[in-house]
Amino acid sequence: MMQKPLYALTCTFLITLACQASNTAQAVIPTYDPNSIQTAVVGTAVAAQNQTQTANVPNESPMPTQTLESLLTPAILSTPILEQRAAAVRSCIPDAPPQFGKVENVVDGDTIKVLIDGSIYPVRYIGIDTPESTNTIEYFGQESSSKNSDLVRGMDVILYKDVSETDRYDRLLRYVFVGDMFINYELVNQGYATAMYYPPDVACATLFDEAQANARAQSLGMWAVQAGQPIKAGSSGALEIVNVNKNAEYVDIKNPGAAPIDLKGWVLLSETGNQSCKLEGSVQPGATFRIWSGSGATGFSCGYSKSIWNNNETDPAVLFDPQHQEVDRYP
Repeated sequence: MMQKPLYALTCTFLITLACQASNTAQAVIPTYDPNSIQTAVVGTAVAAQNQTQTANVPNESPMPTQTLESLLTPAILSTPILEQRAAAVRSCIPDAPPQFGKVENVVDGDTIKVLIDGSIYPVRYIGIDTPESTNTIEYFGQESSSKNSDLVRGMDVILYKDVSETDRYDRLLRYVFVGDMFINYELVNQGYATAMYYPPDVACATLFDEAQANARAQSLGMWAVQAGQPIKAGSSGALEIVNVNKNAEYVDIKNPGAAPIDLKGWVLLSETGNQSCKLEGSVQPGATFRIWSGSGATGFSCGYSKSIWNNNETDPAVLFDPQHQEVDRYP
């Protein structure tokens, strides 16, 4: 007995209506109304694609072959599809139900206001920090705020929690996605933010460290040489600051040059609190030297009995040479 062709079975069993539509003489391509969010358009998009490929529309060029995903912009994808795409981008995101919202306002480089279920909430990005651009204007603060605005203003966002629900200012602490773009990561990777650890919310700390290293290596954003800013020490062979851990209260400096550097006369400054530390010892070529505000197992101790690094605001570490010239800052 002769079997029916596979395409006939498929049309009969699955979408007879779509098969009938493909035989019409004219194809009607549905248009997307941006004022009407559609969350169930998969069937419509597939039918439209089939019609476009089979119909002969006078005086119009045929549409190029496209995948289904390319026909569906993030604005009209259903939330389950958005969630799947976002979750696949970064494996560090905790496995917890996301929240969905829309950005109503951009406060600065790392804080936004989001409409969620009819209420507006302030949202603080987890794991990063940007220079101040509101009450105080810091170097690259306005650029960071502007970049954040370019990425998220007016956009639908997906929010993921780590461990903490809010910070001390009652802002939601979240990893933020627009489609499959991880905003926290992008700001660091492009040099508009620095990696900053606030335990216990550290699931993506390693990823952010890698992003920051990439931005510094390529002199992106705040790491580029800017008019009126000190040249990064690594470019001139002097000492450079490679890490600041505010929670553990230590700073790592590195000697990228070919000769040892005597630390006598060098000073490390916590800029916000104006607390300084006179350094001693030496740093060998290619070596990293750790400086503790208090005491540590290895490295140099500044002798402070209390914390000097401000964990809630941007607090640059600034390094001065024996001639009192600023040679590096972080961030």
